[in-house]
Amino acid sequence: MKSSDLNSQQMRWGPEIDPLRIAAGWEPEELEKPWLLVESSAGDSHPGSVHLLAKSEQVREGARRAGVAAGRYFCTDMCDGIAQGTAAMNYSLASRDLLAMAAEMHFRTGHFDGWEIGRAHV
Repeated sequence: MKSSDLNSQQMRWGPEIDPLRIAAGWEPEELEKPWLLVESSAGDSHPGSVHLLAKSEQVREGARRAGVAAGRYFCTDMCDGIAQGTAAMNYSLASRDLLAMAAEMHFRTGHFDGWEIGRAHV
């Protein structure tokens, strides 16, 4: 596959796209590489998600070593255990749909070429 065939490269048509990525911490040389979305549900909501920030950083660094640019995006989840037995439990399944929609939104609107999704629950 040629670089010009990548979604990320085809979407670099606007003059603001590269400066916005650079302002978000991307290195200028990364803009020419394939782009990987690293989506994580890291957060302080419960023990199943607190470790995911470090994991998402490991994935991003591994991607960079492999010659891929990687951006980390986050949408944290709720804790079923904390919500258990209360009306808040009604949000459990909806929160999973929200996470899936947020990940797809980040992927499509960020013009990534691939994604790795880390999550606390399967």
